[in-house]
Amino acid sequence: MNKPLAISLEFCNLLEKNNINYCYWKCSRDFSSALAGAKDIDMLVDKNQASECEQILLNLGFKRVISQSWARFPGIEDWLAVDEVSGKLIHVHLHYQLLSGLKFVKEQVIPWEKIILETVVKDTSSGVALVDPNLELILLAVRIGGETTLFFYLSRMFQKTKLPKKFSGQRNYLLGRINEAELHRWGERLFSSQNGPQIISLISKPNLKLCSIIRLRILIAREMSRYRRHRKVPAIIIQMLCYFYVILLKLRHKIFKIPVPKKRFHNSGFIIAVIGCDGSGKSTITTELARWFSSKLEVKKLYLGSGDGLGPLFRGLKILVRRFKGIKRDGVKTKKISKTDTSISLPAYLWKAYIASMRYRKIIKAKMAGCSAVVITDRYPQKQFNGIYDGPSLQDRKGLPVIYQFLAKYEQVKYKQMDQLPPDILIKLHLTPETAVSRKPDHTLSEVKAKAVITPQIYYPGTRIINIDASEPLEMVVKKVKTRVWELL
Repeated sequence: MNKPLAISLEFCNLLEKNNINYCYWKCSRDFSSALAGAKDIDMLVDKNQASECEQILLNLGFKRVISQSWARFPGIEDWLAVDEVSGKLIHVHLHYQLLSGLKFVKEQVIPWEKIILETVVKDTSSGVALVDPNLELILLAVRIGGETTLFFYLSRMFQKTKLPKKFSGQRNYLLGRINEAELHRWGERLFSSQNGPQIISLISKPNLKLCSIIRLRILIAREMSRYRRHRKVPAIIIQMLCYFYVILLKLRHKIFKIPVPKKRFHNSGFIIAVIGCDGSGKSTITTELARWFSSKLEVKKLYLGSGDGLGPLFRGLKILVRRFKGIKRDGVKTKKISKTDTSISLPAYLWKAYIASMRYRKIIKAKMAGCSAVVITDRYPQKQFNGIYDGPSLQDRKGLPVIYQFLAKYEQVKYKQMDQLPPDILIKLHLTPETAVSRKPDHTLSEVKAKAVITPQIYYPGTRIINIDASEPLEMVVKKVKTRVWELL
């Protein structure tokens, strides 16, 4: 059995302590996995106590997020939080009303919230409120009736198991926990005398055949028709349009590499920059943060250095510059060039001007994406220190040809513009030069020392700063970064 996370149990305990009517409603078989962070926590809460519940979530560090347009339904909210011990992202699916039906539509309202909350049973080990097993089996019958389609029947015609796995496992689990007399009493109370006994008989059959599923669907449709949000034909049309839209988004992603939208924060997105000297783990932390956030949220990862994040044309220009300077790919100089030899340094000026332009364009894109998504950057340009740490490199010397002066001024303008577009959160990874060189032996101690001294001095107006000791074990560093970032979002 999965061990429940502390934040999940605390949420349930606070709901209980504040006398808020709640229960984990969707699949009691999986509630332990949900509390352990392996699945979403589908929690039904009395809509009259919504404000008290939301205050508890906010006090625990949960953030409200908004689902994609095709996965957004009335009376259902999404809340995320991070568990400090495990570093897992917890997703609470908060229901103030119960909906079922076709994918993307959820046209069927299940109007039994009050009954469900009044008859909850407590789990003996955790004390979490669950749906009464007899009532949960009837809820499952409604979900089977509303979520199965003609395509489902055709696909299951020649399969041994007629129900989808998510339904068959849950039904078998509940059949071992129901009281037959109690189940029939619920059927009489919730359904008409004509259809109720048939529905109970079908859902409690040991072996549910395809013809029985079809019959169950027909009976459920008759009983629940007055609680539908959409009529049958409009619901099918809405579903087809949503399917078509999602397919187009996936094709766009495959062809143009534009990500398919995911959940986003309720108020706005954020730009998170990661800086540090070489060997501090910038790339690793950036990758881990992007992977962690992308499991639930819309994320964009950017590289703002001058290395592999460039196009092929300008990678060729970089190689040309290195050859002019007599530098091989391993960083070893083969010849010495005079710094005043402008005929050789022109490609370097062009290269640095391009780097400034490229970084500025990427930051503009980051700011646009940051209106809704989480943008995570590996490095971030600064204009406090010249010639180092992703800062400006060109000097506007008098006596140089006009083209050199123009490129130098162009770079300065771009860095001033970038300085006015700071990140929302800046993660500084601090590391001693000796440790950094041991991790990156191809770097000189003097070069790493210079960057290590500069790291604490980097500053952007209005940016919130997180200082992290990068000398600790990677797992601990990643966990601290996740927790600190979440606190500031």
